[in-house]
Amino acid sequence: MPDQWVHALTPAAMCAVRDHLRLQAGEELLVVWDETVSDALYSAIRSAGRALGARVTSVTYEPVAYHPINEYGVFAGRSLKDEIRLPPPVAAALRSADAFILLCSDTELLFGPDIPATLRGGARGLFMPYLDAFNAHRMLFRTSQEVADQAALINAVADTLDGERHVRVTSEEGTDLEVRLGTYRMLRRTGVVGSGQMLFLPAGNVARVPDEGSANGVLVIDRTVCANDYKELREPIRIEVVAGNAVSITGGMEAKLLREFLKDQGDPRAYHLTELAVGTNPLCRLSGVGAPSEDTHVHGTVSFALGCDVHLGGTTPGPAHVDMTMRFPTLISDGTVVTDQGRLAVTASAGV
Repeated sequence: MPDQWVHALTPAAMCAVRDHLRLQAGEELLVVWDETVSDALYSAIRSAGRALGARVTSVTYEPVAYHPINEYGVFAGRSLKDEIRLPPPVAAALRSADAFILLCSDTELLFGPDIPATLRGGARGLFMPYLDAFNAHRMLFRTSQEVADQAALINAVADTLDGERHVRVTSEEGTDLEVRLGTYRMLRRTGVVGSGQMLFLPAGNVARVPDEGSANGVLVIDRTVCANDYKELREPIRIEVVAGNAVSITGGMEAKLLREFLKDQGDPRAYHLTELAVGTNPLCRLSGVGAPSEDTHVHGTVSFALGCDVHLGGTTPGPAHVDMTMRFPTLISDGTVVTDQGRLAVTASAGV
C-alpha cells in the first residue's frame, strides 16, 4: 500500500465520512473490507473516521459471492436464489454500528437480509464496490461544496421525473422510446445518506423503474452494455421494445454477444426493460473502466437496463441486471427537456 495513495485519497475519504455519511464525533463507525477494494482507500477511510472523533471498528472478511467486474451484471441472479448472508461476526458488527462503509464488491448482498436489517435499526451506510486507488481518486468528490452541488442537481433532475410522467427518449442514432412513470419509487442517488438509508459511491444519478409494460419503441445503445464485459461498444446495438420487453436485438458482433448472453440466462425475464436513469456526475467519464458506478453516472447520459429490478423497488426478479448507456440521448419528461443530446438541460438553480 504506497503511502502516496493514502495521502492522495485522504480528501476523498474525509469527504465520504463527513459529507456523504455525515459522521458525528462519538458515533460507532464500522468499516467492512473484503480486499477487492483499494487498501489505500480502506486505510484513508479509517483515518478520516478517527479524525472526526468517531469510534472506528474495521472488519476484514473473505467475499461470499464475488463477481469480477466483467461479470457484474449477473449479481442480480441472487434474486432467484436462496438468501445470501454475511459471516455472522460481520452481520453482528453491522447491527451494532451507527454508520457503516462497505468497501467490498459482494453486490449480491443487496438481496440478503443483513443490510436491510441494519438499516431498519436506523443505521446509515455507504457501499463502495470495485474501486481501485486510481479510480477512487478520479471519481470521488473531495469537498463539501462538490457534494452539496451534486445533491442539489440530483434533486432538480429527480423532480422532473417524479410523480406520474410520460417520458420520451430519442437520439440521432435512432433511439425513439416512450415509457410511463408513476408506479415505482424515485431513487435519488445523491450519496448523502439519512437514517435508515444506504447509498453507493461514487454518487451521481437519478433512477426509476418504468411502469410495467409501458415501454415501447427502439433503443440504440452506442456506449456501454454490461453483458459479458464492461467496455465501450465498437458498434451500436439496436433493441426493439414492445410492451416492456426486448423483442429484437440487432447490430454487429456485440449485438450477437448480447443476444447469446441473454439466451444463456434461460429466463424470459432477462429481456425485461427497466431502470430509466439519468447521470449527473461530472467526474465520471465515457469509458467503462470505473464501472459499475461510472457508466450510468456520467453527466448527461441516459441509461436503461435489462432484467431484474427488485433491488430498485420493482417487482421483476431475474438472472441478471444488464445496464445499457447511450452517448448523446435526448430525454423529455412531460414536455420538459431533461437531457439534450447528452447534455443536462436541468440545473440546480433553475430546479425546473
